[in-house]
Amino acid sequence: MPEEAKKESVRNKSKFYILGILGILLFAGGAIVSGFVIKEQPQIFGLSAQSEVTSLISKVGKHMILPSNELPTATTINDATKLKGQSFFRNAKNNDKLLVYPNTKWAVLYRPSEDMIIEVGAFNANQQLTATPSISPSPTASPSPTLSISPTT
Repeated sequence: MPEEAKKESVRNKSKFYILGILGILLFAGGAIVSGFVIKEQPQIFGLSAQSEVTSLISKVGKHMILPSNELPTATTINDATKLKGQSFFRNAKNNDKLLVYPNTKWAVLYRPSEDMIIEVGAFNANQQLTATPSISPSPTASPSPTLSISPTT
């Protein structure tokens, strides 16, 4: 009987260790998946558009000096083919980011996938732009201001 009790004790310990290891693996897997989701879709976890804009400003700011007295409006280029008619967007690709500084009246086209500034230029807005930063993952039905952007030389 004592031998059977020892075997039972060893089995119980083995089960405990296996369950512990599985628990750790599940926790680590969840943490990794959460990290990828936060990187790709931060709004799911309640991260604001403001933090996305701040991150974008930080990345672009490594390549050039940006105005520090205003927050830009940021947007994502979803369909670059529609913008090819404007010289500012001639090298634009889908998922490029556009930072618009309404007070200084200039814009920056940035490609995050290559960490590269594509174009910088001045613009004239036909409508007043708001300084509320936002990054839209898809086009919205609301009217957008029309920009006439020309590259600087």
